[in-house]
Amino acid sequence: MMRKSDRSAAMQLGVSTIVILVIAMVIIGAAISFIRTFFSQGQERLLQTFPASDVGLNPTNTNPLVLGSNELTVTQGETNTIQAGVYNTEADTVSYSLNISGCVNRSGSSVSNVITLNSPGAGIDPSESTAFRGILGTNSATTQGSPYICTVNAVKDDGTVAQNKQVTVRVTS
Repeated sequence: MMRKSDRSAAMQLGVSTIVILVIAMVIIGAAISFIRTFFSQGQERLLQTFPASDVGLNPTNTNPLVLGSNELTVTQGETNTIQAGVYNTEADTVSYSLNISGCVNRSGSSVSNVITLNSPGAGIDPSESTAFRGILGTNSATTQGSPYICTVNAVKDDGTVAQNKQVTVRVTS
């Protein structure tokens, strides 16, 4: 036979268990929500601009386009990120983005649509700088033409090239 105090203790244990399970479910739900939000913003955060000084890129009026490296590497069929700092030498706020052009392979032949560079546009106030992250990739590149000498351009929103730098791009297999 079960005594009255045994039933009361069993009831308390059951209620405590239910409360603990509910709290655990709420914590798990919050953690899953946080992780989903964090990872869904990953690509957006990768493509955002940020202060050039945060990554040691210090473009100036005399050196308006600074790259994190003049030697870029990308694996064929994959992508890699690059960093660049752009200084606005104009008197007005201008929106800039990055692209790549004028690639030449090791035999000196001009190649097009082999190396790609995409970055978001960002408005830069006069006499200010901003750093960009860009996604460097390959289209139909073969490593036979690697390395390539290409030009990274800081392009204004009207399509004109404001600044440019030559870089070496190595495509690995």
